[in-house]
Amino acid sequence: MVYKKVGNVELHLVFFDPPKNTVKGKAPVIVFFFGGDWLVGSPSQFFPECAYFAERGFLACSAEYRVKFRAGAATPFDCVADGKSAIRWLRQNAKELDIDPDRIVAAGASAGGHVAACAALIQGLDDPADNKAFSCVPNALILLSAVVDTTSQGYGWRRLGERSQEISPAHHVAKGAPPTILFHGTADKVVPLENVQRFARLMREAGNVCKLVTAEGQGQGYFNHPAFRRSVDPKWFNETMQKAYDFLKKQGIARDLPVGRKAAALPPSPSAKPK
Repeated sequence: MVYKKVGNVELHLVFFDPPKNTVKGKAPVIVFFFGGDWLVGSPSQFFPECAYFAERGFLACSAEYRVKFRAGAATPFDCVADGKSAIRWLRQNAKELDIDPDRIVAAGASAGGHVAACAALIQGLDDPADNKAFSCVPNALILLSAVVDTTSQGYGWRRLGERSQEISPAHHVAKGAPPTILFHGTADKVVPLENVQRFARLMREAGNVCKLVTAEGQGQGYFNHPAFRRSVDPKWFNETMQKAYDFLKKQGIARDLPVGRKAAALPPSPSAKPK
């Protein structure tokens, strides 16, 4: 479904519906934002994760957003604006989608994790066309190898220059931020481990729920499904998804499946592509 148009560019949300009889009442929703350095990437990165959460009662979707090599002069600031638009669109259309607007989870990897975190923490940078009567702040965050500091202490500052702190999540932590779980490899050479450790500490000091899960010896993207990155061990996908799901259950967003209903641990590789 198209959630936003910018000139001639249409941005889609690719949906995975929960099986029938999985959800009682309005379904929670999770939206994933792909990684790719704000330059490249595809929603297909998170199709397996969408399948996983759909099996567990979520309306799951993976979002397109503008990146430089697909949308001309798109900047990281445009990426953030699109992330906010996607979450607002979900809330605005909650009735038609049959979802609970108070159980929206934003998730993402690397630059996509940055997009998700900024939607929750950064004031402003809203698309003028957005209906601001609907909040862009998700009810929970799942951040995977996420960029959380875009200053010289972290990643991306060369591209952002003097504006590097403007969209640096670690520099905008405040009380009332959504419950957050971060997954990070201790051997990540892209996003320093110190960044996420500091972000988690700042979140907790501000009175927010924040949990950091580290993977010893793993680098950027270790959590991906083998359908996206063949070299990864599928145990990391299963472990990451299970811990994320358990975290959301603890926050009251995910719920137990009906008695007798079981969901596969490792979903098949979806082949659907956005139109």
